[in-house]
Amino acid sequence: MTIEFYKQKLNQISCRQYIIKKRKDLLVTDYLVKGQSFESQSKLDKALEYYEKALKTDPNSPYPLQNIGFYYYKAGQDKKAISYLLNALKYPGLYDGKTEFFIGICYLREQDKANACKYFNIAKNKKYSQVNQSILQSCK
Repeated sequence: MTIEFYKQKLNQISCRQYIIKKRKDLLVTDYLVKGQSFESQSKLDKALEYYEKALKTDPNSPYPLQNIGFYYYKAGQDKKAISYLLNALKYPGLYDGKTEFFIGICYLREQDKANACKYFNIAKNKKYSQVNQSILQSCK
């Protein structure tokens, strides 16, 4: 067998891996969009079901973790929200400070001012627009 044969086989393998990754990304996006649609219809249990499907499809994606965290935030389950949102930050992709802002809100509701301020400041440094002076005032 020639070197050209091996190059062709490697190229085929790379192409398959790329297609598999793209398919997974599209499936995760589809689940998240469906979950958000259910959430906007106030079908929260159905929304969570689709967010969990997205997470099962790609456990290394921050977006299902973030959506599940926001779900628990809205449900007033701050400890669960914090857990999912912190886990989402372990993966690349969340750069706008939104996740840190909501972690701060959850910590504030849990009466943990030190951690709340820590995450508000991270969100501010990432230029998240919702971090305003009144929120930062509570950190002084």
